[in-house]
This record gives sequence, C-alpha cells and structure tokens, in this order.
Amino acid sequence: IASTGVTGDGFGLFCKVNDATITDLLLEDYSYSDIPASFNHVVSNHGTLTGGIVGVSTNSTSGGYMLNCHVTGEITGGSLYTGGYVRMGGIHGLNATGSMVLYRCSADTSITAGINNSSRNFILGGLIAQSYNSSNTSTLKLSVYDCVTNTNITNTSTSASGLYFSACVGNAHGTVLIENFIGYIDSTTIALPIYSGTIAVLGRGTGTYRNCYGYGILGASNNKLSTHAVVSENSIPTLENVNNVKCTSAYVTVPSSLHIYEGTVKSNLSDLITTAYGDVGTKLSSQVWDKEKTGNLTGYWDGNYTGNETILDYSPVRNYLMAFINFRNLTNGGNSEEKVGLDDGDGYVVGDKLPDELTAEGNFLTYLNNKANSNHEFKGWTDDPTGNGDVFTELPSGLFGDVTLYAVWGLPDSYVTSNIKTSLTSDKNTIEYDSVDSITLTAKVTHTAPSSGSMTNPSATYYFVQDGEDKTTSANVKSSGVLSVKTVKDSGKYTFKYRLTDGLEPLWYYDGTPSNSVDIKIEKGKLEHMTLKDFKISTSTIPYFGKKLEDIDFTASMLNKADKEVVLTQVKWQSTIGKVDTKGTNTKKIVLCPADTDNYEKEYVFDATFESQSLVIIFNMAQISQKVEVEVEYG
Repeated sequence: IASTGVTGDGFGLFCKVNDATITDLLLEDYSYSDIPASFNHVVSNHGTLTGGIVGVSTNSTSGGYMLNCHVTGEITGGSLYTGGYVRMGGIHGLNATGSMVLYRCSADTSITAGINNSSRNFILGGLIAQSYNSSNTSTLKLSVYDCVTNTNITNTSTSASGLYFSACVGNAHGTVLIENFIGYIDSTTIALPIYSGTIAVLGRGTGTYRNCYGYGILGASNNKLSTHAVVSENSIPTLENVNNVKCTSAYVTVPSSLHIYEGTVKSNLSDLITTAYGDVGTKLSSQVWDKEKTGNLTGYWDGNYTGNETILDYSPVRNYLMAFINFRNLTNGGNSEEKVGLDDGDGYVVGDKLPDELTAEGNFLTYLNNKANSNHEFKGWTDDPTGNGDVFTELPSGLFGDVTLYAVWGLPDSYVTSNIKTSLTSDKNTIEYDSVDSITLTAKVTHTAPSSGSMTNPSATYYFVQDGEDKTTSANVKSSGVLSVKTVKDSGKYTFKYRLTDGLEPLWYYDGTPSNSVDIKIEKGKLEHMTLKDFKISTSTIPYFGKKLEDIDFTASMLNKADKEVVLTQVKWQSTIGKVDTKGTNTKKIVLCPADTDNYEKEYVFDATFESQSLVIIFNMAQISQKVEVEVEYG
C-alpha cells in the first residue's frame, strides 16, 4: 500500500471489516509503506490504523474472529502522518467496537514508526495494535488464544508524546483475556515516555493473562533492557502462569502513573522456552501446540540465527489449519483414481479421526465391503500416491486447504499364509577380504495367485537388514533382491523385509518381515596371504656394517590375496635400536602399515633381506710406495 490517498477506514489486506470471520489465511512477506493518515474513523480520531490482515474492525458484541491466520511482513510509517494516534499491528490494527477473538494465529513482523510530532502517540503490537473506543469502553472485549509472535519495533521519533508496544497487544481497554501466548519483541528506540509490556499494555478495564511466555528487550544490541510482563494504567490484572525474561541490565523506566507486573521471572530465553516446552500437554494443549516447534523457538529467536525460516515455519500453532479432503483410491498403475463413496470437500482439522471401516456407512461401507471381498484389508490414508509416505487414521499436522487422501490397503493373514513364500540364501558364508572376492545374498518372494481376489502382477521390493539395522542399498538391489558384500563391516546376521505391491493398485501392498536369516563372516586380510614386494634400500642411506637401522631408509609394497596392491601409510623397521650386525647378507624384520585398517590389520611384519657394505679406510704411504686397506665397523 503506497501513498495513494486517504481513507476513512484503515489499511491492510482488508482495510475495514465488521463482524467478520477470517480463517485459515497465510499472508507472507507483505510490505506496507508510507501509510497515509486515516480520517473520520469510528472514534472520530485522526490517526493511522494499519494491520497485516485487518486495518480496523468494528464489531458487535457477538464479535469478529480471526482463526488460524499467520503472517510475515513489515509496516513502515511515512511522511503523511497528520497527528493523532499511530496504530500498527502485525495482524490487526484497531478493534474499535465490540468483541474480537484471535485464535491460533502467528505473526513474524517488523514495524517502523518515527515521524516527529509532539501530539502523536505510537501504539504498536506484534499481534494487534489496540482495542479501544473512547466513548464505550465497557463493550470492548479482546480475547487472544493460542498465539505466537516475533516482533521487531523500530522508532526514530524524538518528540512523540509516547510509545506503547508489546509482543501481543500494544494497548487494550475493556475486557482483555490473553491465554496460551508466546511472544518475543525486540525494539530499537530512543528516549520517549515508554508504555511497554512484553505481553500487553492494559488501559482502562480488566485483564486476565494465563499461560503466557514473554521475552521483551529494548535498546541497542549492546544495551538490551528488559520490559515488564504486563503494564497497566489503572487496574490490577490477573496473572496465572505468566513468565517473563529478566535481562541482566535494568528494566526500562515507565511513567510513574503506570503499574507493572512481572509474573515469574526467567533468567534467559532458553529458560523461558524450556518452561513453555514443559507445559505442552498440561497447561498448553498438545492438540494445538506442536511440542517440537515450541522447543525450537529458542534457536529461532536467538540473535545469531541465520536461517531462512520464519515464524510460519516455526509457529507451534500453525499445524491446526483446516483441510478440505477428497478421498480417492488409486487404480491403473497409479494413473487413475476413483471415488470411494465419500463426499468431496469435507472439513477436518489436525487430530480428527478419518473415515474407516468402524465408522463407515452408506456408499463408503459398500465400497469397503466390496474391497474386503477381493482381499483388500483397509489400513488407512496417505497423501503420498507413491506409497512412500506415512499411513494415518487421523489427520496429521501440515495438511490444510484442498487435500486429496488416498486409501491404503493390505492383505489378510490368510492370503499371506497361503500364497506368499520367502527364502534367503548366500553363495558362501566366509571369505577373507581382498577387495575382489564377495558374498552374494539372494532374497526371494514367491507369490501364488488364488482363485479369486488375487493381486495382479505383483512386484516385490527388497530391504536387507544387517544385525537388526536397515542396510543402505541401491535401487537395483531393492528391485532384484540380490546383494553382494565384500568388506569386514558387512559381516553379521542378515534378514530381509519386503513390500509386495499390486500391479494395478499401487497402494494395495503387503509389508513382510520373514524369519529367514543367513550368517556371514568377512575376515581381515591375513598375513599368510600377503606378499612383500619391491623392498629396496634408499641409495642415500647405504647399509654399512654396524650402521643403525633407524638411519637406513627403505621402500616396500604389499600385495593381498588377490595380488592387489594394498595402500600403505607407513613402512618401518620393527626394531628402533638394532643395527646392521652382519657383513654380507642381513635379514631384518620390517613393519608395513595399511591405510585401510577396517579390512586389514594395523601392521604386517615381514623378513626383509639385504646385503651390507663394509666401510673401508685406505692408507696411501707414498714414501714406501704402499697402500693399506682396513675394514672398520660403522660408528
């Protein structure tokens, strides 16, 4: 929304609504900038009313509802402010009359305001900016359930009259209930009168805060100041299991006319989220709050976080959107699908039980009975037509909107017993590793077609199991059932699993775990089968009689049982204190160290033979014309 003019209403995806129910909405990466002022809205009060989804709502006592709404985006104030209140909320701007309910919502937003005007107040909320009516506060009611926010507030104003903000609601009058809320708010601001609470700022009215977890920090990154859990103008709120992080530096100062409430002070963000994580299943409903995502909020909100995910990915309550389901059965090798006797587009939410044989009636019951008569045993539903996904009987998280689920079928035990046989064999049971020889395992499933209700051209997919653990294999092994192994780590007890799949209905299959087993052993390369090759003394270290072995360098290689060269990391003399102690032929032990210690021993010791040389001193005596040669021991 750019500076295209003024309006009597608000600004947002919906500028103004009345008694509206907005449900199952994801709004990603919105950007509202340079918002002009709004005139003549319901409270006749100049100002800006901006929300990611709703700018302003005017409701009756029966109320407006925002259910399962989740947003990411930014709101940036502009130069067209003319005075009054500036209200900016991540999801909702201003609730002006009546009742407003926000249920299972999340917002990941940045809100920037800061035009200098001494008559202006900024009211900013991670979820909703304000619930307010100057003439009829008693009819206002704001209820927030099961919501989570991540909010960054930036203000550059030096002369505004005040700044209200919180992770949930910037300022709320009338009756306020915030229950099951987790909020993070970080603010970069300069000195202004601050009316700030981590969870909420309560105006004239009553407030109840239950199962709330807030982390509110204010100031430059090197000077974080913690905000209070709840700030109230003139009433005493009710706090039940309200938790707030207290930073090491002082709390931000609020005007003396306000009352502050801390709840239970937590020492750091990790401690806060650990508390919320522990409350899932007790104080926070496990049917709504995803325990894993709740625990992950610590990492997401950490200042060093660099991932691409937003609160839409981490929201512990986003997994409760409604799915409108079409139920089908796959046929014709997966190229066609047929209805199963259920209406299209029925609505389900996470945890709802899906149709099955126990609850079946009408056309669906007839369909199931016909399938049962042809040896189809109903197992549940999947959203993956390949058959690789999970099978479920209740709607899992992550499925919402228009969804197609496919029936999954198995085989009755009587069919398996009478018509499926299995075997597992090996061509040998023990070998020595030489990088060439291998053991071949062959798994086999034999299917015999019954007289009626038979699988059509079924195919088997094989999965080998080594010592109780699934063994990673290639697609070719899975289709053939033939596995060749050759390394020491391949030793052990082998079994196998298989999936037998019908040729026409790819989600009619049987997963078998037969008792067939084979024990195999692959031994490390043995010394008696190793060959020393190319032993050679270095020409730069002549092996003189009496010379220490450690001063003599040599090279050597080694061949395995298959005459394949073994890669070595080191060759050395076995003795570090020995010497060449024989004139002529010497035999000394050398050590060869393979690089592959998984399939070879760490060291192999061989006898190496070489010829020594004698050190000779020659005396030339010219006076008597004689030469004398004397052999001496080196050293």
